[in-house]
Amino acid sequence: MSLLDRGNADVVLFPEVTITDPDGNTITRPATAGIPARATVQPLGSTTDDQDGAGFVTGPTRYRLRLTRSYAGPVLGRQSRVEWNGDRYAVLGDPVHFTGSRKTAHTDYVIGRA
Repeated sequence: MSLLDRGNADVVLFPEVTITDPDGNTITRPATAGIPARATVQPLGSTTDDQDGAGFVTGPTRYRLRLTRSYAGPVLGRQSRVEWNGDRYAVLGDPVHFTGSRKTAHTDYVIGRA
């Protein structure tokens, strides 16, 4: 079994959906119903909170999310949300698709606090 086929966390995904608002505009937002999935979640590093001059380490604020290859749902967009460990995270940027070979193909997302 490949490391791409198992995860270290259970997550709930709220994919991006397109709706029409009361004014007739087409907008995107997270779905209201979540999709349970298995994923690997890893910190991208820790940050130092220097914006207010405190200078202490606050812990990781961004994580890499890699869904297992058995996930057959939609690709997560920028308006998607991920629920992990009781917290909600936003998808930051576009997904990164790795398509080098059939056995190593996967998609990575960067998530951060919503």
